[in-house]
Amino acid sequence: LLSLISFAALPIDVITANKDTVLAGTAKVIGHWIKKSLNFPEHWEVGELLSFWVSIDAFVVLAGAVLTAYVGINGLIRRMAMDRCLPQVLLWKNSVTNTDSLILFGFFALCVSQVILLDCDVEALGGVYCYAFLSVMSIFAFGNMILKVKRPSLPRLHKTSWLASIAGFLSVVTALLGNILGKPELLTYFFVYFIVIGVLVLSMFNRVNILRVILFVLREMGVEEEAWEKEPETLGGIAATRSPKWWWNRGAATQVSTSPSAAENPDETIDLETAGLLAKASPKKDQTSKRRSCFKSVVATLSSVRDVPFIFFAKHDDLYVINKAVLYVQKNEQTSKLIIVHCKSEKSGDTQTLSEHVKLIDVLYPKIKVSLLVVEGAFGIGMIEWLAQELAIPINAMFITCPDKDFTMKIQELRGMRIIT
Repeated sequence: LLSLISFAALPIDVITANKDTVLAGTAKVIGHWIKKSLNFPEHWEVGELLSFWVSIDAFVVLAGAVLTAYVGINGLIRRMAMDRCLPQVLLWKNSVTNTDSLILFGFFALCVSQVILLDCDVEALGGVYCYAFLSVMSIFAFGNMILKVKRPSLPRLHKTSWLASIAGFLSVVTALLGNILGKPELLTYFFVYFIVIGVLVLSMFNRVNILRVILFVLREMGVEEEAWEKEPETLGGIAATRSPKWWWNRGAATQVSTSPSAAENPDETIDLETAGLLAKASPKKDQTSKRRSCFKSVVATLSSVRDVPFIFFAKHDDLYVINKAVLYVQKNEQTSKLIIVHCKSEKSGDTQTLSEHVKLIDVLYPKIKVSLLVVEGAFGIGMIEWLAQELAIPINAMFITCPDKDFTMKIQELRGMRIIT
């Protein structure tokens, strides 16, 4: 509507020459027209007043858009970090303001880098934003069509027909292709940020495999935790052992033994400094200590990633559904623990068969520890929050099957619980 009003009020050449202030110029022309039409006094600057008002309104709208961008990116990045798609350090909160400062300052740095990279070219910045916006809109339309196929029974407040979904998807893709063909040089900047963020997300999805590769490399280098703890160091044919009272570090009196049975007779020792070997021993020991520390750190990180448990709510004793849940977790989640939770009510039968099935699943999938937890009570938001507190498991690490039309809760009441089957 504003574009049509601008075309009606201003000539094309004026719009082209003043493309950064078109709305203000349109408001000024319309103000002068209103002044003449209503016979306002000559000293009333209606055009200038209306132009100023439109400028202030545009500033407020843009300020709101910036604020909305920060709110949106904060929620998106925080949810992705909670789902372990991005580093957990992004969940750190500022103790003073209770805000996600790392996310906010990171987004600010990202925006500033774009301004610097594009040399403050507003038109180029708008083009990159257009690529990102239209890409997201196309993903929304495509995701809606996937939900129609994969989750046909999912309760929805609003439903869109196949015709509307396909038409919307094709319209957005057409607009995206038009912008790409109009300014193909901006694709380079778009893909720079796309690849950087994509590599970060992919590395988080594959961090277990990356850590295993690092452990393999360390083992090939001879860095094995048990080997460092059990094998005595040898320095020029002299076996060095640690006395219970002494440690191998700078300033400490370390002892060595020239006897072949040094490990069995720690008392047969001589002072290392006296033997003149301290200068040769320390660099090697420092290097091996760093390697051991690196090995232990990688093992601890791998254990911390894999030891995060997940929950799957099993409504019935259905071996097929439980097997699908385990397959999903094994394929998509980097964990070694899965808890099958069954909410037992008065109408529920014996859970002995369910227990046997869970034991069978646990045997069939040795890489995942599958256990059963039977709780008394009905499934609901109260039960979900109670389990999250008692087991110290976030709600976004809980799964359920796809609800049907008889499901009493609304999807938004699940507090971020994921639907996987």
